[in-house]
Amino acid sequence: MDVPNTEHINWPNGLSTQQFLDQYWQKKPLLIRQAFPDFETPISADELAGLSLEEDIASRIIKEAEPGQFMLAHGPFEETIYGELGTANWSLLVSDIDKHLPDLACYLTPFQFLPAWRIDDLMISFAPDGASVGAHVDQYDVFLLQGSGVRRWHYDSGVTELRESTENTELRIIDSFKPDHTADLQPGDMLYLPPGVAHHGIAVGDDCTTWSIGFRAPSHSSIVNEFATQLMESFTQTRYLDPPLKPAVAGELHPDAIKQFIDIWRNSIEIDDEQLALMCGKLVTQNAHLDKLEPDDSAPDNDAPLIVNSFNRMTYTSAGEKAALFANGEQFKCSLAMAKSMFEKNVFTVSEASNTEDKQLLIDLFQQGALIEADFEEDDD
Repeated sequence: MDVPNTEHINWPNGLSTQQFLDQYWQKKPLLIRQAFPDFETPISADELAGLSLEEDIASRIIKEAEPGQFMLAHGPFEETIYGELGTANWSLLVSDIDKHLPDLACYLTPFQFLPAWRIDDLMISFAPDGASVGAHVDQYDVFLLQGSGVRRWHYDSGVTELRESTENTELRIIDSFKPDHTADLQPGDMLYLPPGVAHHGIAVGDDCTTWSIGFRAPSHSSIVNEFATQLMESFTQTRYLDPPLKPAVAGELHPDAIKQFIDIWRNSIEIDDEQLALMCGKLVTQNAHLDKLEPDDSAPDNDAPLIVNSFNRMTYTSAGEKAALFANGEQFKCSLAMAKSMFEKNVFTVSEASNTEDKQLLIDLFQQGALIEADFEEDDD
């Protein structure tokens, strides 16, 4: 698969990466003409449709049955469905392209100025002329890169309070959308949208494919829930004990008992910043694709080439020359140099690790399924 050079975003009007972060990131949309000049998609609409037939690939078809009325179907699909859909009013969306086709993961390289743990996936959608998935809002940052054909985007200049349709809650369709911007995106053009900005994309002509680079953002409720779960795992079986008692009044929950409960709660959540940092690492590397990791109880050969599993989620924190590396919700110890190399190198071997702790990390990650043995094909030459 030929992959064009897309190492950097071609920011408009001399805008720097830092200026983008200061002025636009999570603040307002930015239209980036020819973000990747001379862009040519390496995956066709037919290939995208082929992926939607696969059992382990998340795909959706959204069809506009009547104006404003959208129907959602989840894959895998039968090949015959594409003969039944016709030539209008439907869209195909395929998620996690970067994981299922690791050769395309390099398209996420230009976005590495953003925290790695925030990057969710590369989703590619196809739509025939006039098709859309409706006006909607997303609760995460997204870059919309035009892969082929043309898509006309209507969007707001910022976050607005809009009412979602009660009939399309899963799609987050909104009613009465009156955008203040419209732009036709050609291949290589890209639109950045912060969370909560309403937008509506309509295919113009044939062969319209759009690449969506999405960024995960855990909700406050999920953060609190996960922290509470991790705290509960550390609790002993110690039970409530009464404070010094006086003869009870029938039926009363005494203020002293209430204070006892409050003290138990406050003592339980009094944890230091270091422990909270470890909890954060486990939280942000939680992985919905654990079934794709395929753990292995055996140890890899010392000289076996190991590569990162495309379904892996990983980050690290540092303290001096040491690091805590987090992979798929688990914590490991290693050197800071080794943690950094996980995001800078392509191939690892246990024999090349400089110390026992780093060697053990590679073994542990292999056994978890975060690292896998590389299957390099021999050169035909």
